Amino acid sequence: MRVLASLLVMVGLLLIVWPSVEQARHTQHQTELVDQFQTMNDHLKTRRTVEATEETEGLSRHDVLGLLHINQLDLTLPLIDDVSEAALDVGAGLIRGDQQFGEIGNIGVAAHRSRTKGRLFSELDQLTEGDVVEIQTTDGTIEYEVFRQRIVKPSQTSVLDTIDDESIITLITCTLDGDKRIIVQAKQTTARSQ
Repeated sequence: MRVLASLLVMVGLLLIVWPSVEQARHTQHQTELVDQFQTMNDHLKTRRTVEATEETEGLSRHDVLGLLHINQLDLTLPLIDDVSEAALDVGAGLIRGDQQFGEIGNIGVAAHRSRTKGRLFSELDQLTEGDVVEIQTTDGTIEYEVFRQRIVKPSQTSVLDTIDDESIITLITCTLDGDKRIIVQAKQTTARSQ
């Protein structure tokens, strides 16, 4: 009976600790991707593929296109040219087709909504009109200003339509219950700066 009780306690402790271990792994990998991009950007002015660490299951590599900075949320995420579950665990995935930052169009930037404050898009709903989102690539940095926030159904893909011949980014994450999507749209306010 004691063996069974000890086993149940150990399983319970494992279930309590496991989410924290997984979050720490994802946070560490996210930090590594940001650091690798910044190092690459300091030395190169071309797009490179950043190899993922062996600790990230299901990912052999990420194509890191840049960094997303939101100072109001104290947030920096790697921009990954992938929207798979594994990629969204460590960064923001791009829904963009052929569009490039700074060009007319609407680029979707999706990330998971973590329940941990400051992780991924956990606080996206706190952005308000006038807040600034920066996109940093090897070509420079572009600033976008938030002009709209709303909640939509997942089927409402019209939020990714081009708006008035502007350069728009649309930040996307789930509501806490996962039934709807939080949409924050921002339009380009500055030209690309080095």
